[in-house]
Amino acid sequence: MAAAPSGRGAREQRHPHDTADEALVRAVFNEHGRAMLAYATVLTGDRPAAEDVLHQALIHAWRHPACLAGDRTAVRWRLLRVVRDLASERSPATSRLNLAAR
Repeated sequence: MAAAPSGRGAREQRHPHDTADEALVRAVFNEHGRAMLAYATVLTGDRPAAEDVLHQALIHAWRHPACLAGDRTAVRWRLLRVVRDLASERSPATSRLNLAAR
């Protein structure tokens, strides 16, 4: 069975062995992963730490699918807020950065 493109474009393809959960996480990553990773990298200053934050944020999205409700922009902002919160938990320096930005 070949992977068929979803309604949002060829980037988001359903892989034949994906469970519904895997498909959800893959769709979130395909749609928002680059922005989430870029933001996490800025906040942490460290690519490996940013990747950890991204993984934690994807797990959060999987556990709390309500955060994925709404239009693309609203979902993106919610996910970036999760990234910010997770990054600030990791590093006191990031916490200071977030407090200064508020």
